[in-house]
Amino acid sequence: MRYYGIEYRDHQSCKGCTSGEPNTQTGRMSIACHVLEFTSKVKRDSWVNEKHYRISATKKTIREHCLGDSVAMFEQWVTCLQII
Repeated sequence: MRYYGIEYRDHQSCKGCTSGEPNTQTGRMSIACHVLEFTSKVKRDSWVNEKHYRISATKKTIREHCLGDSVAMFEQWVTCLQII
């Protein structure tokens, strides 16, 4: 099983900051955040609890934050995440 964590780049628990260019077909943009993959739920939860602007996430949650990417680009990006 994969465990993901999201850290918002504006250091606030909000989705108000976007990054990159809008998707050329949909016009949607991605939320500015940093995503990590963890080897265990314990490591992920420990990392999340260190800062108030971090959340635990599923792959679906990450996709909701990366709407500026096509599905193919997103799937390729997920395979390259930093694993902790």
